[in-house]
Amino acid sequence: TKVNAFSDYLQFIFEWKESFIVGSRKSEDKWLPFDELRAELFYPTSDYIRQTHSVACHLAVVAANAFLVEFRDPRKATSDWLSSVGGVRSLRMISEEDHIATLGMDASTNISESVHATSTVGLKVAGTIRLDHVTAEGQTRANNDFGRGHESFVSGRRSSNQQSSERNWGTF
Repeated sequence: TKVNAFSDYLQFIFEWKESFIVGSRKSEDKWLPFDELRAELFYPTSDYIRQTHSVACHLAVVAANAFLVEFRDPRKATSDWLSSVGGVRSLRMISEEDHIATLGMDASTNISESVHATSTVGLKVAGTIRLDHVTAEGQTRANNDFGRGHESFVSGRRSSNQQSSERNWGTF
């Protein structure tokens, strides 16, 4: 289905796009998940959700303040990356040369972070997150399955001026 305008997209997502209930493939078990999600988030019908709204708002303020304090703590690594506290690795403090050199590189060498980040990509591209798809994509990227890694399996002499085919994790 071709979507011409954003309003058409919203109408499609909330009024037409049906999904099966988990574990069923019967047509009578289809429902509108995004419409139900929107209704429950913005117009809760369950009493226990309505009763906890003010508590949740208060918790959000407490959590945000705690995050701000923790991120700015100079004993924590996160403060190194914040321009607002003059972090040594923040965009304000690094040279333009370093900034350009790190464009397109992984922000983290932690494989679990890389795989987790693909859930965001999956949500942006597909509009939903399927655990099997997003973890497979993250693992494929980490393994460089579709990269040029086959060059490391070629035997023979390697030219001394030839670059290594190892993954570049960034500058540290």
